[in-house]
Amino acid sequence: MKNIFYTLIFITTLCLSYSCKKKNNNPLNTITQNFQPITSGSTWTYATVSNGKSSSYTLTATNIDTTINSNSYKVFTSSGGPNEYFAKLTGNYYHYAFYEAINQPVELLYIKDNLNVNDSWKQTKNATINGVNGTTEFECIVVEKGITYLAGGKTYTDVTHIKINPTFYAMGFKLTNNKADIHYYFANTIGLIYSSTDLSVAIPLSAPYTYAGTVTLTSYNIK
Repeated sequence: MKNIFYTLIFITTLCLSYSCKKKNNNPLNTITQNFQPITSGSTWTYATVSNGKSSSYTLTATNIDTTINSNSYKVFTSSGGPNEYFAKLTGNYYHYAFYEAINQPVELLYIKDNLNVNDSWKQTKNATINGVNGTTEFECIVVEKGITYLAGGKTYTDVTHIKINPTFYAMGFKLTNNKADIHYYFANTIGLIYSSTDLSVAIPLSAPYTYAGTVTLTSYNIK
């Protein structure tokens, strides 16, 4: 979820010209929800586009635990760079990784599986963009639940769609004239299947910061 949560975040985008979705108005509340399996040996391969540059990487779940900010995380190795870390705590899913959209590592609470459509939560993170220190408040909104979604030519069911609305602060001021269109799609029992970020931030005494990227799941093997 490198982008992030993927992303964050920041963030971990772009027009979904090849994607379509169909909403299920009656999702089954009795279905066990697990939007990030952590079984050792499971793998997820993603195709990425970051400011026009295409790449790919594979995440592999390990049996190693570590503690970050008092939370217990599972360590995931990444073929594309540093390790990533995932945790699930009573329906709250956390991701700690390097987010290209803000060029730094961040711990992000990226999904709450017990919320309903239109419910939201907020979190504030420190962020340094173009050398300017500041903070970012992330409002995360549950846009859709239990939908069918087409990503990377594959159809996934029981998908939750999260939209992130960031508000940036720097030098004691709320930054305005910004653009942020950030979306994440998570499939139950699989994890992240698609994310898109289109971000532009006007920064005082610095050039505007822009980032556009997508992350698309191309294959996976859940143990």
